[in-house]
Amino acid sequence: MKKILFVFIALISVLAMSSCNDKTRCVGQWVSEKMTGDDANGNMYLTLRENGHSTLTVKGSVDTESDGISMNVTFTVEVDGTWDASMGLLDLDFSSDNIRYSIDKIDAGDEDVNALIRIALTDLDTKKEMMKEFEKEMDIDNLSGSQSLQIDFKDNNTMLLTSDDGDPVVFHRM
Repeated sequence: MKKILFVFIALISVLAMSSCNDKTRCVGQWVSEKMTGDDANGNMYLTLRENGHSTLTVKGSVDTESDGISMNVTFTVEVDGTWDASMGLLDLDFSSDNIRYSIDKIDAGDEDVNALIRIALTDLDTKKEMMKEFEKEMDIDNLSGSQSLQIDFKDNNTMLLTSDDGDPVVFHRM
């Protein structure tokens, strides 16, 4: 019986130490390598604080068309939540109540059109409509919820996070 108890305590100690190690290594500010796809590109910034709070910021741009006008829209999306790490998994939990987003710049490639866009955005109803369209296009609500990601460290400054789909995202410590 003592042997089984000893093995059980040793197993719990190993799990606790690896859990602490994952947490300690994860704490900090991280930036992803540039991500591209479907006329969009950008970076993710992940802040993991010692107190279990986290912030995910996505800064990017997307090429889109509206009323026959091609535009490049740069944006920022930020969501707060919590995190935990143990046994090689990073658990993130983000709430839809904590999502903030903005359109940082719209470039239609023509200064006259850009001036008209800026004028249109001074109208509150037009701006609200554009933000609703942006929210729908970017599927903002999809950022909320829980997700477990596999953590692999190349070194203390490079972390790979892999979701269930198997595509790893490389993050570098800032």
